[in-house]
Amino acid sequence: MVKYTRGYTPLCLVDKALEAHNKNCKNKKYEDSSSRYKCKFTKDSIDYYPIRDALRDIYRNKCAYCETHFNRSYIKIEHYRPKSIYYALAYSWSNLLPICDICNTTKSNNFEVDGISVVDDIRSLEKLQYVTEEFNRIEKPKFLHPEIDEYRNMFRFDLKGKIIVKDTTDNHRMTYTIDNADLNEKALMLRRAKVLKDFTNITNELFYLSQHKVPFSDSMNQKITDFFNDENEFIAVRQFIIEYLRVFLSKYKNSFAKEFTDALKRYIKDIEVYNN
Repeated sequence: MVKYTRGYTPLCLVDKALEAHNKNCKNKKYEDSSSRYKCKFTKDSIDYYPIRDALRDIYRNKCAYCETHFNRSYIKIEHYRPKSIYYALAYSWSNLLPICDICNTTKSNNFEVDGISVVDDIRSLEKLQYVTEEFNRIEKPKFLHPEIDEYRNMFRFDLKGKIIVKDTTDNHRMTYTIDNADLNEKALMLRRAKVLKDFTNITNELFYLSQHKVPFSDSMNQKITDFFNDENEFIAVRQFIIEYLRVFLSKYKNSFAKEFTDALKRYIKDIEVYNN
């Protein structure tokens, strides 16, 4: 998971779902057989899904939890708080996330809380668009929200691509999220491990050139920038590499480590420059 920022609520979400929202709230259960949160419309015999497309753009065409590209799996619009339980939040913009088939199936309706339930907190549809952060303070959910919660210091990765939960105050929430989204599933671990291996290959290649007095070329600089491109899968792993850059470069000479860091610093902010 990594943090992204979403913009304003798509107008169609409020316009198309108002009647269904009022019905759900009146009957205190989700009864929308048309799934109006998708805001589907058809033009020239082509179906369009503006909510799905907006979420996909925000998350760079990746699952909000496992970070796999949607060209590997069909995109689902997930309700962070399950609509089958939180009927009033079926059309809340901040409650919608783009996730893959696997995460959607695994997460299902899992949503335990340590605080006070807001299930029956009924408001106008307009006022419910950005209530997730407020409701999280009240309910204290175990499931992490990719955009709202602070979780970067809750975990790290081992060389096998496994997410290792750190000993932090809220680490039980990280564990709950990993377990209920199956984020340490074997195939995911293998692909995250490959990202770590790819970084090692890049640094080995650059170190070889450095040893032979060959300056970093444009093509090699491009390899670095391509590796850390935000459109890639598993940005959390790449951020982890940046955070632990000293560890990853510790086996190389200090002069090379500084040269590599200087090259990286041109494209990524907050990289600490090595001292000679």
